Amino acid sequence: MNFGFIINELRLSSYSKKQATIKFKEGLNVIVGPSNCGKTFIFQCINYMLGANTSPKQIKEAREYNSIYLEIIDLNRNSYTLKSDLIGGDIKLFNKKLENILPNDNDYKVLKRKHNEYKEDTISFFLLKLNNLQGKRIRKNASGKTKSLSYRDLINFILVNEKEIITEDSLIQTRGKTNQTIDLNTFKLIISGKDDGDVIQKLDKQQINNRKGRVEVLNDLIKDLNEEIPTEYHNANTEILEEQIGKIDTNFKSFNDNFIKLQKEFNSKEQIRYSLTSKLDKHKSKFKILEELFERSNILEEQYSTDINRLKSTIEASILLKDNSHSNDKNCPLCKNKITENCDETEINNIILSCESEIHKIEKLILELKSSQILMKNDISILEKKVSDLNNQIKKIDIELEKGIGNEMNNVYKITQDLIIKRNNLKHIVKLKKDIKKYSGKTIELNNDIKTANQKKKYDSIDDSSMTKFLDNFKNVLKGINLPNLSSVNYNSNTVDFSISGENRGLSGKGVRAIIYASFIIAIQEYLQNKSYKLSVPILDSPLVTYKKPEANGEGIPEDMAMDFYRYIYNSTKVKQTIILENEEPPKDIISKINYIKFGSSTNSLRKGFIPN
Repeated sequence: MNFGFIINELRLSSYSKKQATIKFKEGLNVIVGPSNCGKTFIFQCINYMLGANTSPKQIKEAREYNSIYLEIIDLNRNSYTLKSDLIGGDIKLFNKKLENILPNDNDYKVLKRKHNEYKEDTISFFLLKLNNLQGKRIRKNASGKTKSLSYRDLINFILVNEKEIITEDSLIQTRGKTNQTIDLNTFKLIISGKDDGDVIQKLDKQQINNRKGRVEVLNDLIKDLNEEIPTEYHNANTEILEEQIGKIDTNFKSFNDNFIKLQKEFNSKEQIRYSLTSKLDKHKSKFKILEELFERSNILEEQYSTDINRLKSTIEASILLKDNSHSNDKNCPLCKNKITENCDETEINNIILSCESEIHKIEKLILELKSSQILMKNDISILEKKVSDLNNQIKKIDIELEKGIGNEMNNVYKITQDLIIKRNNLKHIVKLKKDIKKYSGKTIELNNDIKTANQKKKYDSIDDSSMTKFLDNFKNVLKGINLPNLSSVNYNSNTVDFSISGENRGLSGKGVRAIIYASFIIAIQEYLQNKSYKLSVPILDSPLVTYKKPEANGEGIPEDMAMDFYRYIYNSTKVKQTIILENEEPPKDIISKINYIKFGSSTNSLRKGFIPN
């Protein structure tokens, strides 16, 4: 995967005016024109879209423009377009080319303008990620406090405006005293690839007292934990205790497997017992029904006997009434009352026959009833035996469940519970010992912090190897632009700046200072060619403006060196894209080979300025 990006197009849009647009290409882009043609405004617009808080200067030509777009292309050929209001606010990110954005297009992601190390929805994180620098940390002060790298920390090594480019101050520390440490460590990150994520902040007095308090708390906690450990285990090795736990686990598994086996056997016998009990309940129910039926048959039999006796009495009475021969005084032999009526003999004979017939039927029913009683007695006898057998079987299973398998299960269960208790006790002791070890280590760490709190902190500086390689690269650029009398390029850690051929750069004329600063920016870009991270596009505003003698006031540079600066960047294949904003045009031998845009009112100017008339 390739990292870094180039700028493809800058555009201003308006509801009432023609779009203001400028397109860039790979390689060298030179925008030339007189003052007040929009060059500085272009610089400000690009800087603004790269996360600057200050919006572009509100020049009168741009008053009617409301939106600003910047299309960039990463080195994997993915296009992105950034959009913002000209007066501030968040930035909208479109994952598409500028020309493919439709009116009222809502296919965008909002990026906050302010950097936030805990959030990814910022323009800073987006640009850092394109350059493979997200998540880096930079030391910001002598106590070792660090901050998340912001893309704005890198910007002074990428974009240089016309005022900064002639500075006499350090090329590395350009943002004033409050940011000197950040700027230096950002430069260290650029040339070494190493950030300050491992730096530990120096403790202040409050933090030292806090650690002392924590040590006291931890010591009390360690004491309490030691008292909780049984005496016989004070000197026990944690590894040996864990081995014992392992053995207990093995034994527990064996007993638990046996318990599961017994449980299955218990459940099986209990299922048999349940089946036998169900049968027993059915037999008892049937037995009860038969007993009730037998008892009712006896009652019925008695009823039948009573009916027969009643019928026989009726026959006897009928015979007596038939001929009255039983009494001379014609009195009833039973009640002794006088019989006054004579009975019809035929009717009496019919009654007698009827009663005899009924007696015969009842006797037949009695015979059938007795036969049924015999069968019921037999069934009752069979059921009694079945109930007895089932009771015996159930009793036998109950004994097995209670004293056999049940007793064995109880024993295994008790053993497993004892193992669990012993295992838990050992686990607790192991935890106590590990906690003691952890807290003891923490107290050692805190005491070491307290011990070293007042010692002077030493932080990683720019390593000699990286600096040597960068200085060689810097010197090659200066040599390539034919800087006069070049003999050496050195870094001075005291001034945090460079000396050229033994002379402090800040003591040179402003023309030399400007071209050296511009060469420094190009040198950084070339140095990063084979690195896994990049800084994106260098943009230089008026690096050569002082080479014209009337404007230089004795601090100019030779015209040949200015032209060689252009030629060097054009011929350099190490920098993917460079944008230069200047007052004077580049040498004629490369004008047709670069992206050359000339502003002004002359006949050979492409347009009057960035903003259309």
